[in-house]
Amino acid sequence: MKKMLLALPLLGVMTAGIVVRAQDVTKISKDYKVEFENDQIRIIRVKRTPHSKVPMHSHPDNVIMMVSNTDQKITTPDGKTTEAHLKAGEVVYRGAVTHAEESLSDQPQEVVLVELKSKPKP
Repeated sequence: MKKMLLALPLLGVMTAGIVVRAQDVTKISKDYKVEFENDQIRIIRVKRTPHSKVPMHSHPDNVIMMVSNTDQKITTPDGKTTEAHLKAGEVVYRGAVTHAEESLSDQPQEVVLVELKSKPKP
């Protein structure tokens, strides 16, 4: 099953006059491992431990493939929170996003994240 998820394009967000520039998630969390990278895409395997938290970080446009059920709380730079509950096998497209994440699950979670670096060449 494929779902479309619209996310806020927040690579640089103005908050109280300050530009928030979040970090590369692979540099701030041991749960994110780069599996492959070239000039067009970066594939990251995410293995989250139960109730783990990931600080504010950014992703370009991306596709997420759920390997396991995924339950998490997402916080955007403006402090708004939402919950995401996705099932193993679901595939989601998201536009560029900046957020923090918190696992809401008592079980490990696994996701394959494909970040799109640039527009495909014609």
